[in-house]
Amino acid sequence: MYTDWVLNILLEVLYPYQEYDQQQLRRTRAYIQQWFVHLPQERWGGQYQDMIEGIGMAGKWVEKSPKRYVVVPWLYMDLSKRRYGFVNVMELWLGKKRRGKSTTWSKLATRNVALQMIGRAFREGKQGQDLKKVLDHAVTMVRSLRCERSWNAFARMVEQMATDQAVDMSSSGHSFHRRAV
Repeated sequence: MYTDWVLNILLEVLYPYQEYDQQQLRRTRAYIQQWFVHLPQERWGGQYQDMIEGIGMAGKWVEKSPKRYVVVPWLYMDLSKRRYGFVNVMELWLGKKRRGKSTTWSKLATRNVALQMIGRAFREGKQGQDLKKVLDHAVTMVRSLRCERSWNAFARMVEQMATDQAVDMSSSGHSFHRRAV
């Protein structure tokens, strides 16, 4: 099912004016199937989405210059053809995209670690200088992200935790109102 969908989109986007015989299409279909064989069935939809996005990126790349082209589809989809194949697209272009996503996850993880530190300090009943040290460290962690959205979420959660735990934050020297970092 996904194999045929990928094949149809591949032919429409990258090879719109070319015709291939049944043997060439079978060979291309077999190479496309290799992209799904090693994955559990529940991940096929995600792989399909990544492949469609990669084909779209390659299509945009070809459109930028009339001198650019993509090798024939059965070579392009062959997993062993790294230099001129779809493997290169998936590794380079989609890899950059995923690194961007991991940055988002990294921000969430950093913010959550800072919140856990503060929550632990509240539960242990730390006050004065002890609480200030924990808060200073947590604030430094979140501000280092240089992300207003992360800071605002962090500030809102700290305020809520302080209210829930009935902690007096005045001695800590921090006011957690939402603002730009």
